[in-house]
Amino acid sequence: MLIPPCGGSNPPTPAILYYDIIVPFKICFILDYPVKHFDFSCKNQKFNCQLHLTHNHNRNRITLEITTDKIIKIKAHPSVSHQRVLEILDYHKNWIFTNPIFQESHYQYINHEKHLYLRHLYPLKILKITNQAQTIQLIDHHIAITVRENFPSSIYSMLQNWYKFEALEVFSERLSLLKSRIC
Repeated sequence: MLIPPCGGSNPPTPAILYYDIIVPFKICFILDYPVKHFDFSCKNQKFNCQLHLTHNHNRNRITLEITTDKIIKIKAHPSVSHQRVLEILDYHKNWIFTNPIFQESHYQYINHEKHLYLRHLYPLKILKITNQAQTIQLIDHHIAITVRENFPSSIYSMLQNWYKFEALEVFSERLSLLKSRIC
C-alpha cells in the first residue's frame, strides 16, 4: 500500500494497513512483537524476565537490563532463539545474582553501611549533633546524615523523606528536559 503525498512532488510513502489505520512504513518497526514473560532460576532463586523482541535492535546484540522492580529486561532481535537467550542469562547469572537490586535489604542504619541511590551504592556517614538542624546530603561519594539522636528508626524516616525529595528533584529535571525537547 502507498500513502499519496500531501502535496508537492514527493513520491508516495510505503505503508501497511494495521486494523483500520494506515501506518507509514517508518513507524511499522515500532509495532514490535508482544513482550514474552518467563522465569529464570539461579541459585535456588527465581527471577522474573521480560523478553522484548524488536526489529530496531542489532541482530548480534542481546541487551540485559535489571529494573528497580526486580525484573530482568532482555532486548533482542526476533531472529534470536529462546535457547540463546537462556544461554546468555546463564552466562551472566553471577552478575544478575549479585546485583544490589536483588539483595535483601536488612539495613541497620549505621556508619559505613551502603545504600542504593540512583543506581550507585553510597556509604552512610552519620554525625551526631546537639543544637543544629538535622540534614542529609550527598557529599564526596557518601550520604552524610546529621542527627540529634542516633536511632535507626529516626535515620530510616529521614532517609525515606530524603529519597522522596530527591526523587521529586530528579523527576522535575527530567520533565523540564523533555519539555524543552518537545517545545
